[in-house]
Amino acid sequence: MSIQSNLYYYRMFKDVLSYELYLDNITNDKRRKTLTQFGLSLHCLFIETGKYNGTPRNKRKCVLCTQNVCESEYHCLLCCPLYKELRTKYNITSSWPNLNT
Repeated sequence: MSIQSNLYYYRMFKDVLSYELYLDNITNDKRRKTLTQFGLSLHCLFIETGKYNGTPRNKRKCVLCTQNVCESEYHCLLCCPLYKELRTKYNITSSWPNLNT
């Protein structure tokens, strides 16, 4: 798989596009829709918006922190210090996956 392909993280963990049963447990419609859009790369992170103005993938850095890394779904959800309070609020903790495994 090419590193440039669409739905990079989705394809990393799934082989088939299908409904996720865990979505049935999210009773708030807005949160369920947002999570679904996030999983399908239908969001406004620079990893997606940068391709429309021709920014190379490796140059789509997060402008909200000083880690000098790509503003990807992984970075936003698990790493970016700006979202630390949200991760705490929604109990999002993970030591996996990481960029090496």
